[in-house]
Amino acid sequence: MYIFGGGIVGQMLNDIIHNDGFLDNDPSKGMLPKDGKKDIPVIVSSAEYKEVEAQLKELGYGEIKPAWPFLGYCEPSTLYESYALETCFSCQDQEYDLFLRSVDVIITEKCSLKCQDCSNLMQHYENPKHCDTEQILADVDKLCEEVDYINELRVIGGEPFMNKDYPRIIKHLCKKENVGWVVIYTNGTIVPVFAALDNDKVVVMVTNYGDLSRNLRIIEEGLISLSIAYKIVTPDNWTDCGSIGFQDRSAEGLRDTFKNCCANKTYTLSDGKFYLCPFSANFDRLGYGKSDWLDISRDRIKLIYSTNFLWACDFCSGRPYDAPKIKPAIQKK
Repeated sequence: MYIFGGGIVGQMLNDIIHNDGFLDNDPSKGMLPKDGKKDIPVIVSSAEYKEVEAQLKELGYGEIKPAWPFLGYCEPSTLYESYALETCFSCQDQEYDLFLRSVDVIITEKCSLKCQDCSNLMQHYENPKHCDTEQILADVDKLCEEVDYINELRVIGGEPFMNKDYPRIIKHLCKKENVGWVVIYTNGTIVPVFAALDNDKVVVMVTNYGDLSRNLRIIEEGLISLSIAYKIVTPDNWTDCGSIGFQDRSAEGLRDTFKNCCANKTYTLSDGKFYLCPFSANFDRLGYGKSDWLDISRDRIKLIYSTNFLWACDFCSGRPYDAPKIKPAIQKK
C-alpha cells in the first residue's frame, strides 16, 4: 500500500497505516512511477482527491481510496496539524455542487521584500498600491453568495500586513459562514496586531527567509501567546517562474503547461474578477493585455471544471512540480 501525499496529513497517516512508501508530484516528498500497479492500493492524503484519482488512474494505478475514513485515528499535536487534517477531511468528504478548495484574496501589491523571482510577479510593479478595501469586501461577499462552500480564503499580497486595513478585512472574511478558514501568508518582516488575528478560523503561514524575516521569532511568540494556528515554512520550492515573456506555444503545448502546473487551481480574487491562477491575475493587474478571468457568478465560476488552458499560459515559463529549484528571495538591487 502507498500513501499519495508526503505532507503533514500523509505523515500522520503513516503513523497508523502500514505502507510501502509515499507517492507525490513533488519529488522531495515521494516518487511517482509512471507504470502504476493495479494491484497495489493507494490512499490519497491530498485535499485534491478527484484530481489525484484521475492522475493515478491515467498512470495505471487501480485501487485508489480517499484518506478521510482514516483521519479520525490521527492524533494532531499542533493547531496547524488540526487545520491540515480538517482541510483534508472537508475537501475529500464533501458533496457540494460548487465547492472551492481555496481562493487567494489579493489585498496589496506592496511588499517589504524585493524578490527578483517572485512567482506572484510583485517585482514587476513599478508603483505598487494597496487594493481598495470596499472592493475586496464586496468581491468576497459576492463570491460567498455564488458558491456553496470555500474551504479557505488566503489573504495575500505582496506582504498583506503592509495594508493597514488588514484587521478589518480579516474580521470580515472570518464572519462568512460558508468559509472554513482564513489563511494569511506573510514573510516574517512585519509584526501584526495579534488581536486582529485572534479567531478560530485564522491560520498564519510565515515563510522563513533567514535574516530577511527579521521579525519571525517575535511573530511566532505572539501567535503562540494567543493560541493562533500557524506554520513556519521553509522556502525550498522556488522555481524560475517569475518572468513574463511570450512563449509561442501550440494549443497542445498550452494544455500540457496548464495540466502540469502546480498552481492551476490556485483561484484568485481581484478587482471584481475571478482568476484560475495568481500569474493570470497579476498579469491582468499589470496591464499586459488580454487575460483570463471570470465574472463572479455561479455559472461562470463553474467553467473552472472545463478549462484546460489559459491565454496567460503563453506568457508564463510554467510551474511543473519537477521544475528545477532556484535560490529563494534574491533581492533586487
